[in-house]
Amino acid sequence: YLYTSGITWKYKKQTTNIQNLNVNEYLSSLILIPPLHEQKRIVSKIEEIFSRIDSAKLSLEHTKLQLEQYRSSLLKSAFEGKLTKNNDSKNLMKLETFPLGELIDEIIDHRGVTPKKLGGDWVEEGIPVISAKNIKNYRLTKREKIRFITKKMGQKWMPRDVQFGDILMTSEGATLGELALLKENTKFCLGQRLFGIRTNNKILDSTFLYYFLISPKGKQEIFGHATGTTVGGLRQTELMKIMIILPKIENQKNIVMQIEQGFSLIENTTQIVESSLQKLQIMKISILKQAFEGKLVPQDPNDESAEILLEKIKHEKEQLIQKQKVSKVKKNVK
Repeated sequence: YLYTSGITWKYKKQTTNIQNLNVNEYLSSLILIPPLHEQKRIVSKIEEIFSRIDSAKLSLEHTKLQLEQYRSSLLKSAFEGKLTKNNDSKNLMKLETFPLGELIDEIIDHRGVTPKKLGGDWVEEGIPVISAKNIKNYRLTKREKIRFITKKMGQKWMPRDVQFGDILMTSEGATLGELALLKENTKFCLGQRLFGIRTNNKILDSTFLYYFLISPKGKQEIFGHATGTTVGGLRQTELMKIMIILPKIENQKNIVMQIEQGFSLIENTTQIVESSLQKLQIMKISILKQAFEGKLVPQDPNDESAEILLEKIKHEKEQLIQKQKVSKVKKNVK
């Protein structure tokens, strides 16, 4: 506990490896050593408090898991007609379904772009390339730094204007079915293993489609149309065949509103849980600090002083050294 309290790290050299501890300076430093009985009381108190903190952390981690399960349950309920009271969306399972190809304006593909490394036509400035690895946890993450010069690449390499509400979907591999909903108007070149989906917003709300595709039923549709044995893939022709439940446009927006209200509550609760977990970790550090400042447990005047303890240790050490010398002499005599 003394080591983990952070005292040792004050004597670490400017490296990331604790093996580079400045031993001479550390060993010559003054460390407050309480009487042995007090040390035991300190350890007992630390372990008691840490046990409570670990129990609270376990409970919070379980809450995080439940929130993720609730997110999936919310999406499942949304597309079973259990979120709204409107008659038209009361039971979506009975509504007519349509192939995605009839409800969208365009599927944007990668047009042969392979953003793998700098060099050749690739430069550090220009139009950003978005690839499959830029989509994680249903969001568009930090974009690739790879850029390109469009003049040298010809018309097929030209970037696309991307509209607010377009959906990006990974089309193969381990990340098949990862999605992101664009919330900005921008330009980029679509990388490999990625589709862009642009809906006809008069009949299909893009956010409704996005939530449907990340729902359990939507995932079932995506993987049901995927092909391939080792690396699953979704061809554009198969993507167009995915069947979509289609309530009236106003009811689509109502369902989206209900989902986002639920997601907002989940997100807020998740942030509270994360903040609480961080506070518990800080609390551990604070407990250790108090422990080695003599503030965690009351001192007992009847305890044997640390000076006496050190004298005993010194005496025992001298006896051990003497025994080792005697043993060495006997061994040499033989």
